[in-house]
Amino acid sequence: MIGREGLHRVWLLDKVAELGGGRPVSFITTGNIAFDVQPDGLDDFVEALEGHVAALIGRHEPVFVRTIEHLHSLVATDPFADTPFGEDAIEQVISFAETPIPEPAVMPVVSRRGDACVFRIDGCEAFGVSRMVGSRTSGSGGLVEQLTGQRVTTRSVGTVRRIAAKEPLA
Repeated sequence: MIGREGLHRVWLLDKVAELGGGRPVSFITTGNIAFDVQPDGLDDFVEALEGHVAALIGRHEPVFVRTIEHLHSLVATDPFADTPFGEDAIEQVISFAETPIPEPAVMPVVSRRGDACVFRIDGCEAFGVSRMVGSRTSGSGGLVEQLTGQRVTTRSVGTVRRIAAKEPLA
């Protein structure tokens, strides 16, 4: 969403600080922001930020929050060490949901075109890969949304690794 409908990195950083998020820092250009907030104030913080984003862009967009420690643990499990599609995989992603994702009866789940696959679900995260079929591919984030009926935000594992490599905020 960054860069569209008036939602820009500087606006988001300023809003996080205004709402009490300490030391906001932007990562990459995808709207990933690290900040300090007291755990008992997180729900109110997220609700307020979602309200400000909705007022700016004219619709609700969920805000997904994970601790830097949680991202460290995701990366440490090396979830992409052995994945479907093998060397054909061109994208490895983690989809983040607001609530736990129920695991389908059969895993992995592969898209109808065979170009996207969700191969692991762990709590509020789903791990997926994609590959070229013909000259096209699609991401597994949409597949996760179809499976769960809830919105997710999806990031490449490289992005998650880059954020997790940062020092936790003290």
